[in-house]
Amino acid sequence: MNSNYKATEADYYHYMRGRLFRPVVFLESAGIVFIIASFVMNPYLATGLGNTEAMLLAAIILVGLVKALSPSVLVWRAGTIAYSVLLTLIFALEVKSMAGPGDPFIVPIIITIWFYNSFVTPSRHDCLAILSLTGASAFYICGLGPAASMSPTLFALLVFGVFVVAITLNQTMQNNMYSMFFMQDEFRRLAEIDPLTRIPNRRSLFARLDERAPASKGQHWYWVLIDLDDFKQINDSHGHAVGDQVLVCFADLLERMSKPGCPGRIGGEEFGLLLCRSSATEVSQLLEQLQAAAADARPDGVAFSFSAGVAVFSEGMATNEVLRAADQAMYAAKRMGKRRVVFAGDLAETALTV
Repeated sequence: MNSNYKATEADYYHYMRGRLFRPVVFLESAGIVFIIASFVMNPYLATGLGNTEAMLLAAIILVGLVKALSPSVLVWRAGTIAYSVLLTLIFALEVKSMAGPGDPFIVPIIITIWFYNSFVTPSRHDCLAILSLTGASAFYICGLGPAASMSPTLFALLVFGVFVVAITLNQTMQNNMYSMFFMQDEFRRLAEIDPLTRIPNRRSLFARLDERAPASKGQHWYWVLIDLDDFKQINDSHGHAVGDQVLVCFADLLERMSKPGCPGRIGGEEFGLLLCRSSATEVSQLLEQLQAAAADARPDGVAFSFSAGVAVFSEGMATNEVLRAADQAMYAAKRMGKRRVVFAGDLAETALTV
C-alpha cells in the first residue's frame, strides 16, 4: 500500500470482514447445525421439517456459502442481513408449529439473534436493519402469542429495552474497532514515511523494490539512486534549516515529476526512485526535466543540483546487484564532475550531462 495512502471507510469494512470472517463462519455453521438438531429433537413439534422450512434451510446454507466464498464486503453485509432474517423465519415457523404453548420461545430466540448480530455487524445501519427485519418477521408469523403472558406495556418495554441495548453494544463495538483500525493505519504510515520530506522512507522504498510487479511487455524496471551535490556545503553555508528546505523542495519535485514512479528518501541527501519505463531514453528525459526543475526551484535562494546512477533490472538479476550497480554509477557521476546521470553498464562511454 502507498505510504501516503490514508485508509478509507471501505478499507475499514474489509478490515472488519477479515477480523470477523472465521468466528462468523463458525457461528453461522453452528447455527445451521442447531436448526437441524432442533427440528429433529424438539418433542413439541406437531410436524417435522416441512417444505417451507426445508426451502429456508437450503437458502440459509446457500447464503452462508456465498458469504464465505465471496471477497466482496457488500455481499458479506447483505448476506449477514439475509442470514439473520432466514434464521428468524425458520425458528418462528418452528415455534408456530409448537401449537400455541411454544409462542413465548420466540422472544429469547429473537433476543439471542439481536445480541449476536450487535457484535458481528460492521455497520450500525446493518444492525438496525437486522433488528427491525428479524423482529417484524418473527412477530408477523407468531402474531401476538409471545405477548399473551404479560401486559402489552411490559412486553413493549422489554422489546424496546433489548433493542436499545443491542444498538448500544453494536455502536460501542464499532467505535472501538474503528478507532483501533485507523490508529493502526496511522502507525503504519508513520513507520513508512520520512518525517521531514513526507515521502516514503528507506524501509518502505526498499520493500517496494522487492514487491515490484512484473514489468509490462516492452517495459523495464529502473532503479535510480540520486544524491544532492555539495549538500554539506549548503548546510555549512546556509544552516541546517535551509538544508531541510532543500530536501523538502527536492522531495516534492521528485514525487510530482516521477509519477507513476515510486520515490523515496534513503537517508541524508540520498533519494531513490523506482521506475517502470519502456526505454533508458525515457528515464534520461525524466531526469533532465527533474534537474532543470531543481535548478529553477532555488528554495530560500539556494541553488542545488544532483548526481544520479541508473541501473535496469535485467532478467535473473538480483535486487542487491541492481542496487550495487546504481550505487557505482552514481559515484561515477560524482567523479565526472557532478550534476550528471550515469547509466550502469556503460560507465566508460555514457555520461549524460543534464
